[in-house]
Amino acid sequence: VKGVQYSLREFLGTLDNYKEKLQSVSGSKYELLEYLDKGNSISPHSNLLLSRPSSTHLYQTVIYLSPSDYHRFHSPASWTVIKRRHFPGKLYSVAPSLVRKIPGLFHINERVAFIGRWDYGFFAMVAVGATNVGSIKVHFDEELKTNNNASCKSVSEKVYDTPIEFEKGDEFGYFNFGSTIVLIYEAPAQTNLDNEHMKKVKM
Repeated sequence: VKGVQYSLREFLGTLDNYKEKLQSVSGSKYELLEYLDKGNSISPHSNLLLSRPSSTHLYQTVIYLSPSDYHRFHSPASWTVIKRRHFPGKLYSVAPSLVRKIPGLFHINERVAFIGRWDYGFFAMVAVGATNVGSIKVHFDEELKTNNNASCKSVSEKVYDTPIEFEKGDEFGYFNFGSTIVLIYEAPAQTNLDNEHMKKVKM
């Protein structure tokens, strides 16, 4: 999804347990990499999400699930979930055409951020709600209740007593309709990612 803009702090919340580097992620994963490569200044209180800033960068991948697509989501890599955060919010459409028109749409909508680590450092997988998609379900956390703004008006967090291990391809959860998954992850600086926008992804 090209032209995606949102505040990283607003999107994921405070990251006291990690080194925070950027307060905003602007544009695609390639624009973010370019931002870092140009040596842009970084807020002194953010101190990098990256565990190895000399050899890694922060990337994002946005996966849009249209109403006609498969609505379950799977782990894209082998990683460990340490905590999750639930952000109540709006349920606007996340169609790519609307996302490009409304900066910050992803941190306006209801979402659940699963935060952890993988082989290269920081890893977050965020399920973003959308119109008719307030219900976000995951198989390992029965306490998670979404689409209930009447009783849930503030951000909630759960740190898992035992971190949860996922292998690449493991089923993670599902939406009750199409929506969006945002991945934010640390990876080697020389990582060469496919830069084709709106590419179909098949499981």
